[in-house]
Amino acid sequence: MPPDWVNDLRGASIDEFNRIPLGFVKDSWSPSFLEFLTELKGLSVEYDQHDGVVPKARKGISIKKCYEIENLTSFIDTVRPAQEWELLIDFGCGVGHLSQFVNETSGRSVLGIEGNFQYIQTAQNRQNDLFPSSSQVVQYMKHFITDDSANTIHREVKERFPNCHQISITGLHACADLSVSAIRCFLHSPWVQHLIIMPCCYHKMCPKTQSASSGSQFQNMPMSEQLASVLVDGKEDIICRAFLRLGCQQTAARWKDLTIEAHLRHGRIMFRRGLIDAVLRDGESVKVGKVHQVPDEPTVENMLEQFTLESETETDARWTDEHRMKIQSLLLKYPDGHKLAEYLECLQTCLQNVLHGTGK
Repeated sequence: MPPDWVNDLRGASIDEFNRIPLGFVKDSWSPSFLEFLTELKGLSVEYDQHDGVVPKARKGISIKKCYEIENLTSFIDTVRPAQEWELLIDFGCGVGHLSQFVNETSGRSVLGIEGNFQYIQTAQNRQNDLFPSSSQVVQYMKHFITDDSANTIHREVKERFPNCHQISITGLHACADLSVSAIRCFLHSPWVQHLIIMPCCYHKMCPKTQSASSGSQFQNMPMSEQLASVLVDGKEDIICRAFLRLGCQQTAARWKDLTIEAHLRHGRIMFRRGLIDAVLRDGESVKVGKVHQVPDEPTVENMLEQFTLESETETDARWTDEHRMKIQSLLLKYPDGHKLAEYLECLQTCLQNVLHGTGK
């Protein structure tokens, strides 16, 4: 990170710091930092604003999940107002939260499709307990959706909902390649009129080869011919796993309300994870342990107490003196590492909106 940028971020008030990802700039900041923020603003995608009303909590569903369900359902109604004998196919329905809410609020019939049998059982048990009268109009099917699922789904629809001829596909948190499969199923299903999908977790998309699990070549990315035409002559690695992961991180809307204490805590967490990642060797990874309170000052010992070393080649991997020396060296090099980590997070939040649009 350029030293001038660090100085600009260090001198910002908490209000200014929180507003940077929303487009705030100061004329006194360094020219290169202003250029970066101005270019980002030109690349940002403008989205429709919503009223921001906090949804009512529902049994067994978090406020965040309620918010997502209600907003997607509202958008579905905008795209396609509910009609008689209409069916919505819920791809990756999980435990049926969206499926039941759509039926409850619009009267649509719903076929929820889920590849995890335990989720199907939970959805059916939840339906029996909370929505017993919906057993005919909301049904669940165990099936792992692929690009070739269109015929299987069509057969199930005709058997379960023979009177439904107005059909749409939807999905909330259509993770990784599921969104791509949904698009391809839709294109091979002339009997479906609409596709309304909310993708997520782009970084979990399948790599082109098994050896590229942490690399940058994906089977289904990019799908856009125009984007693919740009990613040539060595630029293919731009769309890497880190790029797609960043597109999924928290938005500027959530960032803007963080307190000084929240920033400090988050900076400490991210700095600790960054330190550990920096000392790992090829084939090594860690299991992150929970801590009730993040220490104000990271030390070699409290770092290694939180992270358990794992190895592809050793069954009983242990931290070595080499690991400890590297951690100690980095702690001495970056005494304000937690602040630098949060400055970096601010810049990543600035990028998130642009990368999220690319991921879609």
